[in-house]
Amino acid sequence: MAKNSGNILLNKFSGNLGDSVYLKNYGGRQYMIRCPNREGHKKTEAEEANQHRFKLAQMYGSQVTKNPEAKAFYTPYREGVMTEYLLAQADKMISPVIKYIDSSDYCGLAGQQILIMATDNIKVTEVTCTIIGPTGVEIEKGNATPTVRDEEWSYIISNDHKMEESTMIVVNAFDRPGNKAEAMLIIESAPGK
Repeated sequence: MAKNSGNILLNKFSGNLGDSVYLKNYGGRQYMIRCPNREGHKKTEAEEANQHRFKLAQMYGSQVTKNPEAKAFYTPYREGVMTEYLLAQADKMISPVIKYIDSSDYCGLAGQQILIMATDNIKVTEVTCTIIGPTGVEIEKGNATPTVRDEEWSYIISNDHKMEESTMIVVNAFDRPGNKAEAMLIIESAPGK
C-alpha cells in the first residue's frame, strides 16, 4: 500500500485508477491500494456470513452518523483517525463478553448482591440477571446497576426465596447496537449443605 505525499494530480482523488489499483482517502491521507483479484473465487459459508455481518455493521455506522444523539455516544471514544462511523461499525461487529458472575454473597435473602463483570470494545449499556429455580421456574428477574469498579455490575436480590441446589443465575449483557452476551452459573450446593 503506497501513500501519496502531496502529488497535486492525485490530490483529493479517490476510486479506481485503471484495473490494478485504487486510491482511498482516510484520515487526511491518501493511500494507493492494489485491487483484489477475486476471479474464480467462490465464497465459503463463513465468508458470506462475515460479509453479511459487515454489511449490517456498515448500515449501523451510517445510522449512527445521521443521529446526533447516537453520534454523541461514540464521540468520547475517538482516538486518532477513528471516526464515530468506524467506532459504531466495530461496536456492531463485536459483542459484549461476560467475564465472571460472583455469587459468593448470595444465599437467597433480599438485599444480597450478585456481582457481574461484563466488558465490550466500546461500552456495556445494560446487564440483566434472572434467577431460575431447579424446576425451571423463574424466581426473579431484574436489571443490574454499574458499580464504582470499571465494567462491574451489581444485581441486588429483591425478594427472599429458598435457594436450592441447581438454582441457575442467567446473566445477559447488551451493548448500544443490541449485541447480547449470555452466561449462566449453576449453584452446586445450597447454603448450609
